[in-house]
Amino acid sequence: MLSAICKHYRVVFGICFVLFLSVSCSQPSTLQESETTNNRPASIEPYARKAAEITDTAQHILYMIQGNEYTQAGDFQKGVKMLYKALNLVIQTQNMPLRATMYSHLSEAYRELYDFDKSEFYLNRMLEVTPLDSLPLQMATLQKLAYIYALRGDISQFEAAINRLTTFHYALRKQQCDRELKMPSMEYETERITARQGEAMQAKYRNVICTTTLLLCMCTLTILLRKKRTKRGVCPVQQSDEPLAGDKTDESGSLLSDLNGATKKLSDNLLHLFDEEKIYRQPQLIVDDVAKKMGISNNRLSTLLNQGYKMPFPDFVNLYRIDEAKEVLLKQEESGEYACYTIQAIAEMVGFRSLSTFYAAFKQAVGVTPTEYRAALRRVRG
Repeated sequence: MLSAICKHYRVVFGICFVLFLSVSCSQPSTLQESETTNNRPASIEPYARKAAEITDTAQHILYMIQGNEYTQAGDFQKGVKMLYKALNLVIQTQNMPLRATMYSHLSEAYRELYDFDKSEFYLNRMLEVTPLDSLPLQMATLQKLAYIYALRGDISQFEAAINRLTTFHYALRKQQCDRELKMPSMEYETERITARQGEAMQAKYRNVICTTTLLLCMCTLTILLRKKRTKRGVCPVQQSDEPLAGDKTDESGSLLSDLNGATKKLSDNLLHLFDEEKIYRQPQLIVDDVAKKMGISNNRLSTLLNQGYKMPFPDFVNLYRIDEAKEVLLKQEESGEYACYTIQAIAEMVGFRSLSTFYAAFKQAVGVTPTEYRAALRRVRG
């Protein structure tokens, strides 16, 4: 007795669910329909006949229009006959979308005639000719099938249609989520690559400009020295000033190479502290700590970061912390490593003192929060 009551409740709930979906996807309001009907001509059959006279391929359109007019007028028997004629012509053309439309019209006509078996038959035929990748059209057809099963009282078929409809709904949502997930990641990677290329080009241009400026200064200095000695009555060639100028050039060139070498050495020391020793994991890390490790002043380190890496010290530290946090989250999903680590544990491991600071820095760098990033990794894997 209890199982029978539960079945009846499930049928009632299913009918309400299908009616809700049908109403949400239905035609515009009754007021709009009445206005459209009043503005429409009394019959479009003469225009369809004229089109049929021009070309034979439009004959099925004439039958389909006549069948729809009979159906709207309440004469379903004549409507079914016209729709059958249209269907026979459409089958000859091998037009699958138009064939699906004809099956839909015939199913609705038979449903109005309370011939649920034939209505179900044509809905199943419609599913056969509908492409597998057209999920919205298949879902609409399954809604109509579920409604037919509910009217006929076929509980097992109704439940099967509802389960299949739910599966299609989840598949459609998964496609939308995958599409939304790919777009931000692709845009972020593109922006990151473009930024790196821009930084490399700027560094190259700066080196060229510095070298050119230094050479111009040296040439100007040489010319001024020669003019000064010429005014004193000393010939530059006799006094062999060219080797002296050459000595100046060599001395300036060696000074430039020493400066570039010193800057490169500082950069290598900085990267060693962050890549190998992972100094960024210290929660209380400040610019003074790193400068002491490198044996330079705070101003020298700040200048190196601002000119060489185009970012201040806090952003440079957070960049390393966020990259390691992303690697830990990825390893959690791929290999199970760090499986027992919570978001807060990961934040503390990479050097953040508070969870809110970690969330803010992560979202600023990646575009999403750590929780959203981990959920996205799980959706991608499966």
